[in-house]
Amino acid sequence: MIKIVKEKNRNGVEFQYIDLGDLMTISPQMYEMNDNHFNSGNFHGQCSLCAKAIKNFGNHFNIICVGNPETAVKLDQENIARDSAGFMDSFQLGPECGKRVKKVIKDSGLNWKDWLFSNKENQ
Repeated sequence: MIKIVKEKNRNGVEFQYIDLGDLMTISPQMYEMNDNHFNSGNFHGQCSLCAKAIKNFGNHFNIICVGNPETAVKLDQENIARDSAGFMDSFQLGPECGKRVKKVIKDSGLNWKDWLFSNKENQ
């Protein structure tokens, strides 16, 4: 179950994010191996949750992060979060992690499109 966290930016305006840290399902050793593999090749990007290389532009998701790359700001509140001390901009989720996060968001009764930006739909 995902918990919505409410935080205020520097101007005292509230925004929401969800913590995805509990969805990290790989060991530190696997994360390191994925990171090494990513750095040895020519890939489109890298998943912020598992460090696995993203091979194709159209099969990944993006999240807006605050505080660390394991958070997802509600997309329509990006401008509010931008005025937060911990704003980190956009991070990529690979197809496997993106689908897993999407499912957990949906299972929590939330609309996944409020939290994730799918690049497949924008090709």
